Amino acid sequence: MPFSGKTFLGKNLAEMMKVRFLDTDETIEHKTGYRIQELFDKHGVAYFRQLESEVLHEIADHDIVVSTGGGMPCYNNNIRYMNATGVTLHLNSPLDILIDRAKCPSEASKRPHWAKLNENEIIENLNTMSRERSDCYNMAQLEFTGTDAALLLEILKTKSEIWR
Repeated sequence: MPFSGKTFLGKNLAEMMKVRFLDTDETIEHKTGYRIQELFDKHGVAYFRQLESEVLHEIADHDIVVSTGGGMPCYNNNIRYMNATGVTLHLNSPLDILIDRAKCPSEASKRPHWAKLNENEIIENLNTMSRERSDCYNMAQLEFTGTDAALLLEILKTKSEIWR
């Protein structure tokens, strides 16, 4: 889900594991020269979802931590591919926390689509995404419910020693 902390936690986990970190949205932006919202506006959702799948298949590697866009696992059987090639984690942050983060000016400034929405629209969008994506997210191998980043990183550090 947007605002769940995927990039923040991914960077910290990669640093802790001493492996490479990759954010698929940043990779797509670099590859195309467009911001994500521009890709949606100019080429549509289907084109963007295809780019996501292409990037996912290009980066499959055992020594990398990947942060995907919140919708990536739910399209083109990406969650199945991700489960087959790595360890998947669903960050199940409470909706009220996601809403608070979406309303935060520093977060909204990085995400033009969200910055244009009022509070009711933010709530509606996040609720809809949550409902539409829940079956997909439930296919992740691991799930963390909550917002304690330090606790999650400690858990992942322990698990990462087993995965290596």
